[in-house]
Amino acid sequence: MLVAFGAIPPLLVTGYYMAHFDLSPLHGVWYVFLLLVGGQWGLVGTAAGLAFTALFLSTVSLVLVRPPDAAYGDGRRSSRPSEPRLPILGPGGHAGPGALGNTRTFR
Repeated sequence: MLVAFGAIPPLLVTGYYMAHFDLSPLHGVWYVFLLLVGGQWGLVGTAAGLAFTALFLSTVSLVLVRPPDAAYGDGRRSSRPSEPRLPILGPGGHAGPGALGNTRTFR
């Protein structure tokens, strides 16, 4: 939903310029292509446009791939069974003598 709100300002600007120049969507894409190929935007403008486009598309792909229950981390459980937790301290739940394996003490 936030991705859609983030896409609204560029769409409004694009719609304004398409209406101002009296372009259809296909002619608008062709016009942008000609501006890019003709070098009208320059190297910095082209690089910035490509960077913002890549960031937006990667955000969209993350939103589409990520499951909705894990999107916000608000504690909702999924319908999938969770994996059992493994003990971190070894057998018995404590790091007592012998928990590290075959350790020798020198006296």
